[in-house]
Amino acid sequence: MAQLPALARLSPPEYEAFKAISALGMTAKDVAAAIAAAAAIAAAAAGATGATLKLNIAQYEIGDTGATFTTDATTTKLYVTIVGGGGGGGHGGSAAAGSGGGSGEVHYRKAVTCAASTGYTVTVGASGSGGSNGTPTGGTGGATSLGALISAAGGVGGVQTGDGGAAGGPGGQNGCPSSVVAGVLMGGGGSTMFGFGAPSRVYVAATTYGISAQGYGAGGGGAWDAGATPTGGAGAPGLVIIEW
Repeated sequence: MAQLPALARLSPPEYEAFKAISALGMTAKDVAAAIAAAAAIAAAAAGATGATLKLNIAQYEIGDTGATFTTDATTTKLYVTIVGGGGGGGHGGSAAAGSGGGSGEVHYRKAVTCAASTGYTVTVGASGSGGSNGTPTGGTGGATSLGALISAAGGVGGVQTGDGGAAGGPGGQNGCPSSVVAGVLMGGGGSTMFGFGAPSRVYVAATTYGISAQGYGAGGGGAWDAGATPTGGAGAPGLVIIEW
């Protein structure tokens, strides 16, 4: 196989490209021509645009709900990450343990078609509240949406001794179950790629409050109640990230 003249003048990436392409049976002249052509195309593109790739990002949290995101005059596609609110943990009731809340539905960098120069209302799902005395089931997390383009449902709240709350949809996790058989287990909340569900834990005191979730979209933990009135942990609120 012929050798490419002046290999020492190639950068490491160019040299690796040379080895890979020449292994396919191309001659040194073919490889050199390919490198030169690629460099010319890159230079022409840079000269034509006079600019580098621009990426815009907007992030909306619970305090931003109700805001309007407006596309510019040339934008017809968005990449949207969206997370529903997490469900609250269940309340144990009389000598019982609550289960964990489910996490919200998650869509990661989903491509959606939009209209240029148009405003879309941002709704960020609220946290599901923890269950309490008289209302043992944790609250369902709020739905998150970007206008009518895309939405993510909230996670379902945990219950009094039983299965954990269901996830809001794809990308979420169900809450963990609770039990009072052979020891007391309070269910933990479901997690998301953006938030940590409250951990499952065993009996530690006659009255044990549920742990709240952290981050975005995760579920709260269940509470143990032996005649008192602790509440389940709250879920975590939703999130919207828009790239264009």
